[in-house]
Amino acid sequence: MKNGARGLANVVFLAAAVAAAGCAGPAWRIRRNRDMFAAFPPEVQANVRAGRIELGYTRDMVFIALGRPHRVYERVTREGVTDVWTYSGTRYATRYAPVDASYWYLDRHGDVRLSYGWSWVDAGYGSEYQSMRVEFATDAVTAIESLRR
Repeated sequence: MKNGARGLANVVFLAAAVAAAGCAGPAWRIRRNRDMFAAFPPEVQANVRAGRIELGYTRDMVFIALGRPHRVYERVTREGVTDVWTYSGTRYATRYAPVDASYWYLDRHGDVRLSYGWSWVDAGYGSEYQSMRVEFATDAVTAIESLRR
């Protein structure tokens, strides 16, 4: 891919990611759950708008602030059963990597030829990581674990 086309592809990808993130943020969830949000105390509303949570928040407060959890675990201990909501992120990277390939090409006489060998390609990959864990006992947050970078 030529540099100009790669730059255009990156801009299109970034615009799509920003548009998707805008739909899934706290403001979008507040609009979808106006009555529920209006019942929250003012200090909770401010935190939820900013995407922050604190101990004691309900599941509804956490959902509007952070969205749907990526995974839900059930923890069973001697003290009882708790739910653990986890939120994940993805790190993306690209690298220029060699691949063993065959390809068709036109030689200098205009004839089609088959060639074998190495080609270099832009390889993109992502790795998921857990960024936050929120633990609930009954309907209140009892523990919050956040990834420290």
